[in-house]
Amino acid sequence: MELVRQGRIDPAVERLGQKLFGSGLRLALCCWIRSREVDQFRYSDVAAEFSRQTSNVEEQFERLVTLAMIERLVAGKGAALYRRLDSPWWRIIDQVITSLNRENQRDRKAKTAS
Repeated sequence: MELVRQGRIDPAVERLGQKLFGSGLRLALCCWIRSREVDQFRYSDVAAEFSRQTSNVEEQFERLVTLAMIERLVAGKGAALYRRLDSPWWRIIDQVITSLNRENQRDRKAKTAS
């Protein structure tokens, strides 16, 4: 199950992101970046995916650049090109994704059983 898809952020991602990282969008962006099959993406890809919450995407990207999780290859709003780096911090995001998917599966099973 995708936690971030077509402009929809799973509510569990937003809640956990807010509690752990102070921003639901920050965690959602990390989940989206990590779940992509390709390691490069444009700012415009993110703007299309997160249509309702793009006001501070650049700020969130700068945080990820500072943490060496992504790098900016080409500057320019809208045209900016980024690449996901092989950072050990992605393991945390991988665990979050795994845990949230398990939680969602348990919730679905519980709803079907009742």
